[in-house]
Parts: sequence; C-alpha cells; structure tokens
Amino acid sequence: MELRIQEKNRQWRVDCQQDGEFQRFTVDDAESLQCRIEAQDSSTVLLRMDGRLVRARYARNGGELWVQVGARVSRFRLVDEEEDEDAAVGGANPVVKAPMPGKVLAILVEEGEQVEVGQPVVRVEAMKMEVELPAAVAGVVATIHAQAGELVLPEAPLVTITPAEDEATTGAGETD
Repeated sequence: MELRIQEKNRQWRVDCQQDGEFQRFTVDDAESLQCRIEAQDSSTVLLRMDGRLVRARYARNGGELWVQVGARVSRFRLVDEEEDEDAAVGGANPVVKAPMPGKVLAILVEEGEQVEVGQPVVRVEAMKMEVELPAAVAGVVATIHAQAGELVLPEAPLVTITPAEDEATTGAGETD
C-alpha cells in the first residue's frame, strides 16, 4: 500500500509492505523502517523497532493524522493520489479547527494580525497532549471563535484567516 502524507509544506511518499510478521515502511524510495505491531487500540499503538518498544498515540480527524511519540506531536495530512503538491498547498483551509475534543489553552494571535503558513495560532490540550495548531494559509486573522479555557468539540472553528491575495495573480494584466 502506498500513502502520500504532508506535514506543513513538505510531502512524502510512504510505501507500506507486510514482511512476514513485520511491517516495512519505505519513505521516498530511500529510508526504510521495519517494525512489528505489538499492541494497538483506538488511540495507541505499541511498536517494536530495533529491539525496543515505542509507544505512539494517534488520533485521526478526517484527512488529518495527529501522532505523538514521546514529547513530540506531529500533524500530518493524507494526500489523495490525484492531488499534487501544488494543489495540496493551494487548497489549504483558512479555518483552524479543533482536531479532537479538548481545551483551548491559549489564543496566540489577535484579530487583524498578519500570519504566515505554519505559524502557531492556537494552543490546545487534547488526550493529555499540548498541541500548537498552525495557520494553513498566510493572511490576516479575521475572527477568533474561541477563548482560553473553553472546551471544544472536534471540527469546532477556532480561528478564521482571510488568505493573502496571491501576488502572482494580483496585478496580472494590469497596466498603469
């Protein structure tokens, strides 16, 4: 099985193959990782890699996959096979939503503030993890929908960003 995943503006192709009792993951035809799934439930997987056990917590929210290993939390987006990297980046959602039920710890931006792609805009706590949610588009913060201390449900809008106009299209064909 082949997956394409994206984290921020970086994209990888991951080939997943069953190899006896092990799973083999090859990233972009280069790095290869072999592991055995020792245990799994709806939010945790225990993997044996290089003779040691690694616990990973995960949550899936639509096309997004959140993974925590140790203190590091990563958010990935599963990319459709037909979708190329440019379309994936260009089709980013201007609304930052709660990935799962949780508590808003802090709003890191103010309405009217200019933000860049990947800039953290909200900090939430979910599944005993603190996660900073980044802006998926560059632009101006239009609306803050939540406040610190508020409990939110999955998909709840937290911050809406008005995307910056693409400089390549603004002014195209105009003359003074």
